[in-house]
Amino acid sequence: MYSQWFGSIRSRSCWILLVLVCYAPNVARTRLAIADEPANAGDVQQELQTLIDNLNSPAFATREAASKRLLEIGAPALDTLRRAKQNPSFEVRERASRICEEIDKSIFENVTKKFILAADGSQSFGLPAWDVFRSISGDSRTSKLLFITMLRNQSELARAVEVAANARGTENASEAYEQLVTRATASAERLRVRLARGELPTVGDTVGLLLACSLFGDTAEIASASNEVNEMVVASLYRASLGDYFSKPGYDRCMRAFAGQWISKTQASLATDVLQIAHQRNIPEGAIVARRHLDGSNDRETRVRALQCLARFGNEGDIPAVAKLLNEELIVYEFNDQSLIGTARDGIREENLPPPGLKPRLPIRDDRKMIVRLNDVALAVCMKLGSEDVTTVFPKYDPDDASGFVLVDFAFPAEGQENHRLAITSWKQEHPQFAGDNN
Repeated sequence: MYSQWFGSIRSRSCWILLVLVCYAPNVARTRLAIADEPANAGDVQQELQTLIDNLNSPAFATREAASKRLLEIGAPALDTLRRAKQNPSFEVRERASRICEEIDKSIFENVTKKFILAADGSQSFGLPAWDVFRSISGDSRTSKLLFITMLRNQSELARAVEVAANARGTENASEAYEQLVTRATASAERLRVRLARGELPTVGDTVGLLLACSLFGDTAEIASASNEVNEMVVASLYRASLGDYFSKPGYDRCMRAFAGQWISKTQASLATDVLQIAHQRNIPEGAIVARRHLDGSNDRETRVRALQCLARFGNEGDIPAVAKLLNEELIVYEFNDQSLIGTARDGIREENLPPPGLKPRLPIRDDRKMIVRLNDVALAVCMKLGSEDVTTVFPKYDPDDASGFVLVDFAFPAEGQENHRLAITSWKQEHPQFAGDNN
């Protein structure tokens, strides 16, 4: 009997096993099919709304769980979260804002990785204003990194730039341009407030403003667009912290390209600062501004800086304009020779005077007044642009100094001005083609 019962059970088990073997794959396929079916949009929206409601739950654990789930959902939850920023509940508004920022940051990081690694430099991956940006600085990896840095600080301004660029030649061009100016001005004002609190503008902020200025048409347009923008750019480019980006390989070319776009279109009221920045940051477009500020309608400092820029970035074609200054004996710098004994070109001052309270061991000779006139500087610039040896007239001049010249190099004694005039007369005689412009 036992064996018969065991046999019947064994036979039944075989049948059950056979049914399971045949049916199980169908069950698995059914489950996979259900998983592959797209979720009902209404169900998703209902879940999102429930999660938003849970952000205002009195239970902290419920609020935290809802926040975590919304972060997991990611991009599909953004529209709902942005609407939640207007929720009457402060808790909901704050959590929705933070979750939006986290999701946007995650999306941005993923996109930027693809953008930087892409072999095709023209691909923007939806990042705003890349076409305008790369038209100025190229599509090198360094340019991409600088672009991403700019977007982190000035994403809204970048969007305004893209809209204005795309609207060119259309009926919406004027409106898009006005919106760009408004956005750039707002960014500059915000940076000024931060600067007053001791927060220095970042390289991303500066590049963002320079990118906006690149769409301004000419000098008159950039002057009328926003003085606030131009003044903030000047303040930013003067900053020592920005100097590294003008010296780092790759970044230097990008920064000079953007600064050059802006410098060539700045208004006359900023000329002195712009010429100083061009000289300090090694921006060749400073020569364009310099050529506009040589005549007597400009102040002394501006004219000297214009000559300094032309000495560094000008060419032989600038000699006629500079030679017109050879008759101008305007004093641009004067000093006492004794106070500069031992003075190095790096500005470190060494005197023969003893420490306070001690008598000098050697007699100190009388001070000798030294004078630098505008035409002294003009003569040196003419000689340099003509590839002549400037040291034959100005022995202190250092032709190997990449930063240009210092005014003390061109000084003559106040009582020996005949030497100063003789040097200019001799140069005119050797270059009669320019003599007619100086009589």
